[in-house]
Amino acid sequence: MEPIMDKAVKILSKYPLCCTCLGRLFAGLGRGIGNRLRGKSIKALLTMLADAAIREGDQSAYEVVKILARSGWGPAQQIAAAQGLEYEKKDCILCLNKLTDENIENIAKKAAEAALRYEFKTFLVGAKIPRFIKIIEENLFSEYSLTYAESISKDIDREVGKKLEEYLGREVDFNYPELLVIVDIFTGHVETRPSPLFIKGRYLKHEAGIPQTPWLCRNCWGAGCPKCDFKGREYDHSVSEFISMPAVKLSGAIDYVFHAAGREDLDAFVEGEGRPFIVELREPRRRVIDFEEYSKLVDRYSSGKVEVKDLSYASRSEVRLLKTYLEKARKKYLAVVTFESPINDSVIKELETYFTNRVIEQQTPTRVLSRRADKIRRKNVYRLSVNKIDNYTLSFEILADAGLYIKELIHGDSGRTRPSVSNFVGTSPKEIKLTVLEIREDRLQST
Repeated sequence: MEPIMDKAVKILSKYPLCCTCLGRLFAGLGRGIGNRLRGKSIKALLTMLADAAIREGDQSAYEVVKILARSGWGPAQQIAAAQGLEYEKKDCILCLNKLTDENIENIAKKAAEAALRYEFKTFLVGAKIPRFIKIIEENLFSEYSLTYAESISKDIDREVGKKLEEYLGREVDFNYPELLVIVDIFTGHVETRPSPLFIKGRYLKHEAGIPQTPWLCRNCWGAGCPKCDFKGREYDHSVSEFISMPAVKLSGAIDYVFHAAGREDLDAFVEGEGRPFIVELREPRRRVIDFEEYSKLVDRYSSGKVEVKDLSYASRSEVRLLKTYLEKARKKYLAVVTFESPINDSVIKELETYFTNRVIEQQTPTRVLSRRADKIRRKNVYRLSVNKIDNYTLSFEILADAGLYIKELIHGDSGRTRPSVSNFVGTSPKEIKLTVLEIREDRLQST
């Protein structure tokens, strides 16, 4: 016999295999041949060779017939019956006789029915395989050095995937599928997992006193207590909820994660170009969003306090960029500051000259020491322009590195930020009204 036939007999003598699972062991050999046909061909040739050997008086060929008959191969069973050979029929040790055309078709129909509950263009099938079968398969591959073999999970993925393409009229996407279909041919169970939907844009915050994300009550941490009127939080609303909840409603998602390019202070405004954000919608039923309707819903839900613009779809890679690009980003702020003492006109021009292209040494601000490491950070102020509103009030437009705390740049934080505007003008601020105008993030592009 040829080497492949010899190896097939050795394998079948120890492991009863159906035609498909036998064919998978040699899946890398031959093109345009399915695993079932490949396995049938091997068993058919072995049957013919054994039958010929028996006719020539080779008694050892009877063992080959029994091995094939034991694995459920009909032609070998007929020879065994004619020759009076006894054997014990056994199920395929790898698929337990589940890898049949009927089972593949049934589970594909079940998967198609489940998938149609969602809106999607692409999908990918994932097979769930019992651990003990994976172990047997790995041992078999290793024991016989089966370098051309294909795993049972890959076989199921492909065959169910082809059926689903036929039933659904959608394409398989191995890189970024919109729907993951998990099938278990051993139990008949089907599970569908929609991939997250990402929507990006910029938000404006027209009212101070709204945190970017929910603030839990610091007394009960969400459990509810008299201090927070049993709400479990310090503020009733947040920017993330104003933006994300309308998206959840439109998409039919079960949950969301809000990602933003940094965060503004509670009492700060966000105007101008706005702050970049991405909403990650978990398990959405619908993936086509009317962005005009979405924008109106955000406006209605927030009563005009929050506005979104420049809306489009995003990808997971852009979430990673959004979280990392701030190291090189620049931000533009408007700060309206009222000082305790009047500011001399001559100081205004000196302020602009001194703080333009100035390196600031900023030790972790006192107000965030509880959640930030206490260390000195060096950040740049690229431009600072000043307009006088009255003798006590100045308007500052500041372009600086992301990560520079602007309030501390102004009041100095008891010397922890050096130099500071307060130290330069010789008086402390009574009030600072801060607005984020622009965040420059040229690296945040769609991929």
